[in-house]
Amino acid sequence: SARVSPLSLEYTAGKSILEHYTNAFNDIEAGIYDLFGKITYKISPRNKVSGEIFYSMDKFGYGNQKGTSYDQMKWHNLIANIQWDFIINNNMVLKTKVSYNDYGSEQNQEKNLESVYNRLGVESNIKEITFGNTIKYIFDTGWNIKAGIRGNISKFHPGSSKVYDDEGSSVIDNNNDSDNLITTIFGELEYNNEHWGHLM
Repeated sequence: SARVSPLSLEYTAGKSILEHYTNAFNDIEAGIYDLFGKITYKISPRNKVSGEIFYSMDKFGYGNQKGTSYDQMKWHNLIANIQWDFIINNNMVLKTKVSYNDYGSEQNQEKNLESVYNRLGVESNIKEITFGNTIKYIFDTGWNIKAGIRGNISKFHPGSSKVYDDEGSSVIDNNNDSDNLITTIFGELEYNNEHWGHLM
């Protein structure tokens, strides 16, 4: 499924009506875009693979009537994951999952001050990959045990800024990148009593 909202077209259509309130700006650019997809494939009665993806982009920009400045803001988010479910036997299930997330924001400002071009860009971004493997064993007595491993690899890029010259090349680059790795091994023991479940 997908959703597109071309706000710039809506603004153009209503500009004559709102001209009294918008005469300080021109070159308005705006849009909202969403995309979502999901698929499941059953390889065999004991094997199933499923995947999902979601992407969104919001952006907004405007300039002044004198043409001496332009400001733009953007936000985006991408989430994707894939999971494999494997029934080893009637008592044991294995699940493997990998996920990816990319979230970022960006702000740009262009100005002409006394015929001198100035441009400043500030952006933040986080990218991460999460993976996990879980095995669950169900006992006939009502007990079940679950164990597995989870890991997360991420790159954090907070509030980094760039200053550009009149040719669009970065002359000052302030980077604040950091990398992280987290790994967890876990175990869980659970008792399920059907009688108690009905009472609750």
